[in-house]
Amino acid sequence: MKYNRIGYVANLKSPFQKELYRFLIKKENLYNYKVYHISQLKESNNSTNKIMFPFRLIYQLLNLNILNLDALLIEFISHEAFFYKILSLHKVPTFVRCHRIELYDYYNNHRKKFLYAIEFATLIMCVSNAMRERLAEIAPHAKYKSIVVYNSVDINKFKPLNLEQRYVDRRDGKFVIGSMGRFIESKGFTELIYTVARLIKKGYNNIILEIAGYGPLYYKINKLVEKLNIKKNVIIRGYIPHDETVKWYNSLDMFVLNSKIEGMPTVVLEAMATALPVVATSVGGIPEALDSEWIYEPYNLDRLEDLILKIYNMDPSKRIKIGMKNRLRVIDKFNLEKNSKVIIDLILKNINNI
Repeated sequence: MKYNRIGYVANLKSPFQKELYRFLIKKENLYNYKVYHISQLKESNNSTNKIMFPFRLIYQLLNLNILNLDALLIEFISHEAFFYKILSLHKVPTFVRCHRIELYDYYNNHRKKFLYAIEFATLIMCVSNAMRERLAEIAPHAKYKSIVVYNSVDINKFKPLNLEQRYVDRRDGKFVIGSMGRFIESKGFTELIYTVARLIKKGYNNIILEIAGYGPLYYKINKLVEKLNIKKNVIIRGYIPHDETVKWYNSLDMFVLNSKIEGMPTVVLEAMATALPVVATSVGGIPEALDSEWIYEPYNLDRLEDLILKIYNMDPSKRIKIGMKNRLRVIDKFNLEKNSKVIIDLILKNINNI
């Protein structure tokens, strides 16, 4: 029996893309297709590497002829989306997952390539309604070939562990706030640290902030913690392997994401799936995931402080109730099992209509 061949252009170092790839493979026999991973290539700013980039793409495809594929699924509207459309001579249906960075950074720096990739894409899957609206702003014609397929998480992996004991005499009265992300300015870790420092100064000495991640501001953030003399209360965990993040989420009392820009952050969805109370800024697709009661405008640190104290002062049973409501929302809307099937159905439907 003939099966459909689908190329998946992705960076499998990304936990989400790795998980999606795993789910796509899992459903191969059921839906009669075969998925082939094609590594994403990062274009360097070096002029020689820029010239060589399309040739590196061609070389990468020598053992997997793009013209023999029945469809391409590409993460990000990027150089790959642009060059693959040229290489395929528009014959291979191309499905692009649209995040956030390409709607701002890539669009601003490579506008012509962005618009070309949009024009010849078969379907654009945006990670949130907010990103679909942004896409329609900069490329109005794309509105009619774009839909929303949310970023998602594996609910069987990200789940509460021993929820009944989560808040029972396990930390000598400590209240642990977690945050995670790349250590860059837009993630707002500096302002989050200042907010926690302010709470400690007000006498909330049992509040602990754990920040997990890595990036260029790692040393600057550590220096700030030293300067504020709050090393006992703010712990910079650094990078946590993805397989260990479930255990880490379950060690927290709440999760905060103080980002200034986002698409649909998977860390928020992961924290929600583990049944944590989550507080986050009202950027990107976050309001599509969280109730308005738990979001705030970027830089409104007074509101952030109030929300932290609201959860801090709650009875543990109410925190569990809020956390379980978050988990049920993820199961309903941000479930990788469901949404990977949506992606497969969309691809196969378009292939079969050709």
